[in-house]
Order: sequence, then C-alpha cells, then structure tokens
Amino acid sequence: MKHFLCYLLFLFLLHTTSYAQEPTLTWGPAINKEPRLLQHMHVVGTTTNQSFYAVYLEEGQATLERYNAHNQRMWATALLPKTPANQPATFYDVVLLHQKLYLLSTFRAKGTTTVFAQEIAPNGNYESNVQAVISTQGNGRLHIAVSDDKSLLLTALAEPDHNTITAKLLNAGLQPRWSQLVTGQSNIQQSLLQNNGTAYLLTIAPAAAQNTFLLHRLAPQDGKPDQLPLAQEQIRPVQAKMASTTAQGLVVTGYYAPASEPAAQAPEPKGTFFYHFDTNPKHKPILAYTPFSPAFLSEYKRYKPETEKFQRLRNLQLRQVLPLASGGVILTGEVAYLDHQGGSRIFHNDDIVVVRLNNDGTPAYTTSANKLQNASHDSNMLSSYLATATGDTLHLLYLDFEYNYTAENSIIMAGPGAVNKEPVLITIPPAGRPQQVTPLHQSQTGRAAGFYLRPASGYRISNKEFIVLGVGREYYRYGRLKLE
Repeated sequence: MKHFLCYLLFLFLLHTTSYAQEPTLTWGPAINKEPRLLQHMHVVGTTTNQSFYAVYLEEGQATLERYNAHNQRMWATALLPKTPANQPATFYDVVLLHQKLYLLSTFRAKGTTTVFAQEIAPNGNYESNVQAVISTQGNGRLHIAVSDDKSLLLTALAEPDHNTITAKLLNAGLQPRWSQLVTGQSNIQQSLLQNNGTAYLLTIAPAAAQNTFLLHRLAPQDGKPDQLPLAQEQIRPVQAKMASTTAQGLVVTGYYAPASEPAAQAPEPKGTFFYHFDTNPKHKPILAYTPFSPAFLSEYKRYKPETEKFQRLRNLQLRQVLPLASGGVILTGEVAYLDHQGGSRIFHNDDIVVVRLNNDGTPAYTTSANKLQNASHDSNMLSSYLATATGDTLHLLYLDFEYNYTAENSIIMAGPGAVNKEPVLITIPPAGRPQQVTPLHQSQTGRAAGFYLRPASGYRISNKEFIVLGVGREYYRYGRLKLE
C-alpha cells in the first residue's frame, strides 16, 4: 500500500493538474477503405494552396492520393512504376520538389541496380518521360534525403557486397550537380541534406567493429567526402541520429554504452553523446559524453521495477532529435519491446525518455513521460507518439492506454477493456518540470467514437501545425492539428 501511494505521488509530480489550452483538431471526410491492410501510409508533401499528397501500400501496390486544403480527397491513382523499356519496376516512394511530384522506383538487371524517376502531373496523370537518376553494380539499397526548402534531392545506393555507397545530388528538375563513390561502410542509418547542398550519411559497421558509427560529409560543390568515426576508446555509441541546427550546422547525438559491452548484446545505454559541427568543416566539433542523471535513474527505476532478465532502458529506442531555438537539442526515445503472451505477439511502446542537451552537449534535464501502449501487430495504428518543440518547450502527443480523464480532467484508473485511447498532449517546459497534461476531449477520437488518431503518422507543416491521420473500422481520414 505504501508503495502504491508513493507511485501515485510520483505520477502527480510528473503530471501536474494545471492544463494547457487544448489544440484544435479538424477532420476531413471519411475514405471508405479498411485501413488495417494499408501499410506505410504517409504524407508526401504540401502544395502552395495547402493541398497535400499522401501515399500508401496495399499488398505491395502503391496508391497516391491528393487532398485539398479542407482534407477532402480530390483523387487517387494506382502507381505502376516502369522502366524506359516498359518493364515493371519496384516502387520506392514519391517526392515533391518545388511543386513537382516524382515517382521513384528501383530496377535490378544484369548485376546492376538503377533508380528511375517519373513525373506525375497535379491531376494524377503520368508524364511520358522516365529517366534513370543513379545506378550501381550489385544489389544496391536506395536511401534518399530532400532539403528543407525542397530544392535538392540526395540519392544514395548502398552496395553491401563491396562496402561502398554511390551518392548523387540532383536539383528540383533532377539535373545532377555531382556524383561520388563513398567507401568505408555501406549500412546507412540516416541521410540528411541541407539547403546549401551539404549532404551527410550516417553509417554503422558490424557490432564487433571498434568504431561502430561513421559520419560522412559530402561537400556541396563536388560531393568530396570526409569521414569521422564516432567513438572513444572506452565508449561506444549504440544509437545515433542527425539533425541540422538553425544555423545550418549539424548535430549528431544519441546514446552510448561501454565499449566493453558488444552492441550485438543490446547493452543498456549509460548516457548521451553529442557532436556539434559548425558550417566550417575545418573547425573541430564540440564533443560531449554525459552519463544519465543518477537522480533520474533512481526515480525512474524505482517506479518501473526491473528484473535480471528485463531492463527497461535496455529497450530504449532513440526516435527523434529536435533542434531548439537556443541551439541545443531534445532527444526523445521510447521503451519499445516485443512480448509473447499465450502464443500471441504483443508489441509494447511504453515510456518516453526525454533528454534536453544544451548547445555544448551538457544536459539541461532528463525526464520521462510515463505511459503504457500495446498492440497485437506492429502497424503503429494506435501506438507511438508525435513530438515537436516550440521555442525550448517540448510537446508530446500520444494515445493514453492506461488512464481515462473526466470532463474536468481528473484521472481515472482504467482496466484494459475500458481504456478510451484518447489523445493526450504532454507539455514539458524548458526546465523539464512541471509537466502539463492536456487530454484532447474535442478530438472526436477515442473508444467511444470508434476512431483513433495515429500520432506517429503526423506530417509537420510547422512546429505548431501538422497533418494527421485517423483510422476507424473500415475507413480512415486525414485532418489538421494546430497547437495554441
């Protein structure tokens, strides 16, 4: 009983009873199609008149949709990528560059992998020209990145057999600026392209390698590559992501573990690492390795019991790195793992661990938003979250599987069969506490409505506005979320 009361006190301290203004959420008409069979549903981009394009896969078949500014679907068309010789190609994705829409596909023949692009008109019709944009010997795996201003496209074909990457930078008309061969590692974890044409590839070597991650910088003028191993003698990064700073610099950050613990054994992260590069590649980066706050670990593990076989932070997955106006970043990670119950697989997406790092890499705070989520399939229909930062304040939006909220926003403990799965907005101020909880009562979603928001599918228009997806039984719809 004493432990339970302490746990309730812990919840109270994390989530205060003061509530921020509820965001506005407006929905378009329903699309009558069963969403459970649709995969990789995502927004491609927005147009100048606030319409947008979205795409999904159904049993390998891609469909492109266009919606107007009121979230009404204008048309949908099946995407059937072809080579110039009219051979079927494999769909990869659709990109929007300066209001030009391109279908990207891959094709393998005679030991060569080629990437093709075909323009799609605003009415959904195919343009006749299909052009090859990049190719490599072997079974190349395609990775792309688009600059924030939508003026440039980076294509990279990773070739594992030769441990090389063929990279090419193209403008919005798909005319090449440069092409380069990058050697050293071919397993691309992330690609990033800045508006000035500087490209970055973050690659990872096998777990046994001494330097797990390599950062490749490709110069904007000619793509000349430089590389930097991300490791120290006693410390090994185990998860890493990149983000551009507001001044077009670069931050590479993530979690580290002792180098003595092989990455293949999923060691528990011990802290964060931080590399900050400015716009001059000759300048040495700012580097910081910082253990997790002992106070945070003590508090978190006290109320999230662990066993010898189950360490929650061993399942911590780095999800996002958000640049801040102050020059620092916020790392958000999720405790995600697979459980087997009664012959069924249960996917868990639990607590969100948040670390705010200053612009020199030192931590400003470490905290968590404590939640429980689970699903019998890993489709992200209900699980995961949306994260955004306004100024130095973090906003987290997720579905609450653990608690219900009254109209007066009082918390009600609920059993699994009674949970509303209502969207909840957690606001974390620059100091880390106190957190504010705002249930989205006006979202028109939840168990009573039979219609659920899918936060992880949110497409960022700005730090305060998103295009969001909702799914119901045999239908789905898109909407707009605006933070106040």
